[in-house]
Amino acid sequence: DYAMCTPSLAIDLVIESGADKLIFVRRGDSGKHATMGGFVDVGELPADAVARELREETALELAGPPQLLGVFGDPRRDPRRHTVSAVYVARTTGTPHPGTDAKAVVVVPVAELAGLDFAFDHRAIVDEYLVWRRRPRGVGASDVEPFRGGAPVRRDACT
Repeated sequence: DYAMCTPSLAIDLVIESGADKLIFVRRGDSGKHATMGGFVDVGELPADAVARELREETALELAGPPQLLGVFGDPRRDPRRHTVSAVYVARTTGTPHPGTDAKAVVVVPVAELAGLDFAFDHRAIVDEYLVWRRRPRGVGASDVEPFRGGAPVRRDACT
């Protein structure tokens, strides 16, 4: 029998709040800060997954279409399995409330990002966002792979 073994597809969202604040979730499993995100369902568009995961994890709604920040796919970025994430940036509406996966939803001034403990490669995502936000709006997504941690990964099977 043939079984296709490919990385899992996820989305992450850098949520802008006001001129100089970002919204993160505090993970229920580790307590670490994370961009809001989750896996794309079969048959679902990544941008639709952004809206669904945003509602599920924070009770927020998109204020407009999300903009693509970049694609993060280093096999070391998630210790659970090889996961490729389409990372978006957006503004939202509503009052945030943590969903089932999140311990809390927190608003953090950009000036205070340096001291946060991030899950997975989310520090690299935030660093890429900080470069992106200095560009004129409408400039295309970055295709850099800014993950900077871990030993090379060799996977010969789908586990």
